[in-house]
Amino acid sequence: MKVIAIKQGYFGKLRAPDDVFEVPDGEKASWFTPVDKKGAAEGKGDAKPSDGLKVDELKAALVAKGIAFPDGAKKDELAALLDAAPQTQP
Repeated sequence: MKVIAIKQGYFGKLRAPDDVFEVPDGEKASWFTPVDKKGAAEGKGDAKPSDGLKVDELKAALVAKGIAFPDGAKKDELAALLDAAPQTQP
């Protein structure tokens, strides 16, 4: 299955936040999350880094990028911050 790193981790090699890579189906880790298959199946080329992430995953991704966010920020605010951040290239 295809996953995206939400913070640095190791799977075959060192992975940086926003890296997208394949893992065996059912594989789980606290530092990556599955890529939204629905969006991929619909052919959405405009996928956002925040797509499919929960609040704690959004916060972790923002911390990993060194982006500050206000206490009590709502999910949509966190997503907007993450989506506006410069993306790292593999």
